[in-house]
Amino acid sequence: MIGSVHGTHVFSVINDHLWFLKISESVAVELGSTEDGTGLKFEEGFFKKTEEKLETAFHQMIGIMKFVNSFAYFMGVEFIDDWKLNARTVLGACFNFTMIIDETYTIYHMYPSVDCLILIGFICFTATVSTKLTILSRHHKKYMSAVGYMFQVLNSNSTGPRQQIFVDVITKLKYHFKINIGLIVGGISFYVAFPCYNYIFNGILTVISPLWLPIINSNNLRGYLVNTCYNVFFASFGCSICVAISCLLLVFVDIYDGLVSLVELDFASFDDLCEKMERGKMYDFRFKNLLMELTDLARLNSYMKDLFEIIATVQLTMSSIVVVSGIWAFIAFNFVGGLGPSLSFYSEMLMYCYMGQLLDNTNNRIERVICEAKWYTYEVKYQKDIFTLLYIAQNLQSIRIANMYPLNFGTGLNITQNVYSLIMFVLEMFT
Repeated sequence: MIGSVHGTHVFSVINDHLWFLKISESVAVELGSTEDGTGLKFEEGFFKKTEEKLETAFHQMIGIMKFVNSFAYFMGVEFIDDWKLNARTVLGACFNFTMIIDETYTIYHMYPSVDCLILIGFICFTATVSTKLTILSRHHKKYMSAVGYMFQVLNSNSTGPRQQIFVDVITKLKYHFKINIGLIVGGISFYVAFPCYNYIFNGILTVISPLWLPIINSNNLRGYLVNTCYNVFFASFGCSICVAISCLLLVFVDIYDGLVSLVELDFASFDDLCEKMERGKMYDFRFKNLLMELTDLARLNSYMKDLFEIIATVQLTMSSIVVVSGIWAFIAFNFVGGLGPSLSFYSEMLMYCYMGQLLDNTNNRIERVICEAKWYTYEVKYQKDIFTLLYIAQNLQSIRIANMYPLNFGTGLNITQNVYSLIMFVLEMFT
């Protein structure tokens, strides 16, 4: 199973509710029952402040999870073991519910107006945030099971080339974080930039969105500032959970790739053992360990699919609608405020497709690692087991959109083509 150190095998079982983890004393784990009789209780949380330098991959990952939790904090769904429904979670849900009421009221107040069609994008954004908040709250233990397993693997492979593999993974993960957050922040900045520019240089009060606030008059400076701050706060507040979830998926995908590198390293070691014609308990143990590693990878693959499939489906669906409504509003009615949300959502859609593509590439890499193994030097009984390993590798699945389309760049390209066609169709119909 994944997580052997100097020939010592660390036993872990991955399923929907129960993991047996063995962590070092610095992050001790008390094996016991939680309120529902399953799970784990961490005596020392992974994400408490530490004075140790972030040198190992394990400690760097603690810093990374703190960073992810800094975004999840605003919605009250931090990835910590003792998480419970709290006031911030309820406040976030209430705020999203308030936005839905405000959007519905605006449509009722302005109907039949072009602003009602522009508001479709804002409704989609609220629906996306609400869906993510609901899924995280309902399935928080499952997410923490995957996070706990990730830390167990990092802690169990903390020396030599195995440690270096995960140090490289952390470096790549930080690079992916910069891209992910940069795209989202860029979209929000563009969302705010044009109204600020129009007011500062032209003296024109350009509303940032058609959302209508009762009592507030957006035609005077005070009302305009209140409306603008309200919209910016709403966008930033909602984007916080979007950043947290996309960063968590990046963590899982990159760690998954690191686990494949471990399998590749173990295959190389086993091949050397076979070429030297060494037999014995160590020979049998190492091959059984390879079988367990591949089984763990298959379970983790299935786990990622279950945790992120609905989120990815909602994200890509709503992103498509936002892009269509935003760009159409800009082209047809010169609503520049629609470009910011369109850019932000389209970039996030591409980021999800990129993460899905990374997962697909890693699955293909597992097949390549098995096929390149020097199986012809193995004992006959183990040569037969290679078919089992290939079967496991060939049945690894992608995260799917609506359980039909794989999440990758191919799907992203098809969505882009359909979005372009739909924009042209809408322009022909309404202009």
